[in-house]
Amino acid sequence: MRTLRNIFTKRSPGPEESPPWGPSHIAGQAPTIGVLVPNMVNSVFGECIEGMEEAARTSGYSLLVTFTNYDVDREEGAINSLIDRDVEGLVLTVADANASTALALLDRKRYPYVLIYNQVSHLPRSTISVDNTKASQDLVEVLIQHGHRNIGMVVGSLRASDRSVRRLEGYRTALRAHGLPTGPIVEIPFNDIDEDQLLWRLKETMQEGSPPSAFFCSNDMLALIVIRGLRKLGFAIPADVSVVGFDGIAFGQLLDPPLAGIVQPNRTLGATAARHLIERISLKTTPSAILLAHQIRQGGTLGRWTSG
Repeated sequence: MRTLRNIFTKRSPGPEESPPWGPSHIAGQAPTIGVLVPNMVNSVFGECIEGMEEAARTSGYSLLVTFTNYDVDREEGAINSLIDRDVEGLVLTVADANASTALALLDRKRYPYVLIYNQVSHLPRSTISVDNTKASQDLVEVLIQHGHRNIGMVVGSLRASDRSVRRLEGYRTALRAHGLPTGPIVEIPFNDIDEDQLLWRLKETMQEGSPPSAFFCSNDMLALIVIRGLRKLGFAIPADVSVVGFDGIAFGQLLDPPLAGIVQPNRTLGATAARHLIERISLKTTPSAILLAHQIRQGGTLGRWTSG
């Protein structure tokens, strides 16, 4: 397979030149935006793409979507595939935006792209996201306000998701601010979740001398699996254990009780990303980072805790 470097065969533009890409589609065909996300199993990406597609269609663009299945090694090949299809620009969710060599090359070649859900620490890159660290900190603060003092976390693969890393950071920051210890942390892969192993780990955790009264899960899909596991072990949600997630997917509201946690404006996020990328393509606008507001959905699987 060609490397990403082999794709850019055109000479890089000089400081006073425009990049050698932009609207160049065949007459009569809609220009296309390439979209790279981990999967569609987690409906957060589906909701985001719905908003993206509507905004793109309004501006005369179509979408071409591909997936990495949270496999870091597939990112470069997936980007290759999209660029081979003559997309005008890219909307991406990558494993680690700060360490991605593919993004570094796109930057050097001034290829238009927008990151969604990722955040970057320093480089001027276009990103559309909520503040993952602050949102997680706010959610754990709410758990503490509800009386929880021993709060565990179930987190997706830290290697495959810089969002998991930031959400773990927010969880730890909130606990430190209240002088509370870090609870048990269970890290599990996104792409091959072994529910039997998770059930065993939850059972082991809940049999400890002082088991958690609440679990913060780094996304809603993990929260749904944790709730099912805890119920299999005989725990009532939230009477015995509270479980909160992060994303605000619509399916979570079909639970009984409904899933509590962080709500991201997923459709708005997708629409904002599409509009921003189209501006970068057509107007050659500079990269910018946009943080959208998050909300906290309480009640449902989040209950109050009174020790003893």
